[in-house]
Amino acid sequence: MFDIQPRRDDSTCSRTFVPLSNIQQTHGLRGHVMTRQQERVNARMPKADEARHLQLQPGVPVLDVLHTSIDQDGNAYEVTRFVMRADLTGLFYDIPVE
Repeated sequence: MFDIQPRRDDSTCSRTFVPLSNIQQTHGLRGHVMTRQQERVNARMPKADEARHLQLQPGVPVLDVLHTSIDQDGNAYEVTRFVMRADLTGLFYDIPVE
């Protein structure tokens, strides 16, 4: 599983892929242990800057994903939002439930 973190400069929007295990290890060192995660996924039409960065043709929707990691105390400690073009994206979830 990978987390998508946008990196922007003056002219482009590229993506850096960071394995979630590295993110979780970093938070684990700070005392957070993920016991639950939530993802809210919404389909919508893109904002103008999103359409430009994603090079979308008019009429192509995006998926807006808000991911939240929740620790052993019920506190959110990591939140990631990413926007993907919906016409070329699929989502697959394989999350163990204890």
